[in-house]
Amino acid sequence: MNSTTILPTTDLVRSLRDLTAERKVLVLVDANTKIHCLPLLADLNFDATLELPAGESSKSHHQLDRIYSSLLKHAFTRSDMIVNLGGGMITDIGGFAAATYMRGIPFVNIPTSLLAMVDAAHGGKVGINYQGVKNYIGSFAEAQSCLIAPEFLQTVPEQELRCGYAEMIKHAILRGGSMYEQLRTTDASRWKDNITADSIRDSFQFKISIVKDDFQESGLRKILNFGHTIGHAVESVMHASSQPINHGEAVAIGMCCASMLSEKYTGLDPEIGANIRTYVYELFGRRAMSNGEIREIARMSRTDKKNAEDSLRMVLLEDIGKPVYDISVPESDILTVLTQYQDRL
Repeated sequence: MNSTTILPTTDLVRSLRDLTAERKVLVLVDANTKIHCLPLLADLNFDATLELPAGESSKSHHQLDRIYSSLLKHAFTRSDMIVNLGGGMITDIGGFAAATYMRGIPFVNIPTSLLAMVDAAHGGKVGINYQGVKNYIGSFAEAQSCLIAPEFLQTVPEQELRCGYAEMIKHAILRGGSMYEQLRTTDASRWKDNITADSIRDSFQFKISIVKDDFQESGLRKILNFGHTIGHAVESVMHASSQPINHGEAVAIGMCCASMLSEKYTGLDPEIGANIRTYVYELFGRRAMSNGEIREIARMSRTDKKNAEDSLRMVLLEDIGKPVYDISVPESDILTVLTQYQDRL
């Protein structure tokens, strides 16, 4: 596993200088991190900088080709390095480019969004989207190091903070104990009070502890997909609409639907399921979707990579802190819980 460190930006520069010594370095940024984050690394002399358009649509073959072209143009070899300075889009596509260029060159993640700090920058899943399906082309490749500077969150809009907070909620539900109680007992209007260096560390360390025992997702790591089978489908379908949804909001919908399915299939106490949904609704509201979109989300859930043949395999809950994976759920029940979610509007 990589080494993950939380540190101030002054130490970030020093640590990054040590990691990149005597290497060519391509720093990958998006339009936002180029403006708000890259200047804080001005003391470092990168060999090349490549800016991608901000947003999930940049996780594409076209942008991947631009990264390869830049690496070739500057004659990068296997001893050189990519530095991914950005959110989950940047760490996903930058990690995939590094994993596949010359069969693999080192890369460092510097996550700048809460989502990337607690989730996307860890665990070695890298990839791009394909034909409207999220993360359908990818691999497993671990960053050499992950450097987290919480100051970067000062540049992140509230909607993006909320997106990352959804993953913190997911980790808390899966882990249970004090991590869950801290979030559950905090008034929803004060959710940002829970975003501290310690809570960020607790969240990503939980993920790392799972990944350490199952790097390539043959078993236990599957629990980290709680809320994602439906959530990724929601994200993909709504991305094509006039009102796209971000990853965290989509996962929030997925967790609400998974809690309903858990009551039916794995014996989750309905009161606990209702508590999960109430808390999520208070934080994220409820997203209106047309009947056609709901049907397409249910259909697209079949494309999830965790499915086997015609069976949808989901992560559900027996209790807080007791997830179970590979639970077979028919598409008709996906449609039912999505409709129930919609009927609460």
